[in-house]
Amino acid sequence: MGNNSGVSAVIGILFTIGILVSISVFVYQITNDLPEKEVMPVIKIDLEYDFDNDELKISHKSGDTIFNALTTDISDFKNIIIKVNGELQSVGSKAGDEISDIDGTVNFELGNQMIITFSTELEVGDEIKIIHVPSKSIIHTEII
Repeated sequence: MGNNSGVSAVIGILFTIGILVSISVFVYQITNDLPEKEVMPVIKIDLEYDFDNDELKISHKSGDTIFNALTTDISDFKNIIIKVNGELQSVGSKAGDEISDIDGTVNFELGNQMIITFSTELEVGDEIKIIHVPSKSIIHTEII
């Protein structure tokens, strides 16, 4: 027979490479199938509450666009919600810039304003939070 000691080493190396490739493919499949986490938008918002008219003006001063923020007729929030003192509020009416996408939604972008009236009056000391729904993150909080 001959000297077969070199063959065992080659087979061992090939076997190890095969295991590593199999593990790499397995890990790639798992990580590739995970849903992508929505990134929190970086945005500067100014809030002004007019106590005489019970209107909240939300102004987009800088940063990322909130896509699909509202429906086209500004009758419903989609990708943002507003909480007052931790509670969702019934919104009496909305008005603002109507910049519609093809899918019937309004984006909230630089320079846009929304004027909102709530079904109940807000008071000094109330906390307003604006939440980005896809990322489940608070993008603005303020006490009026």
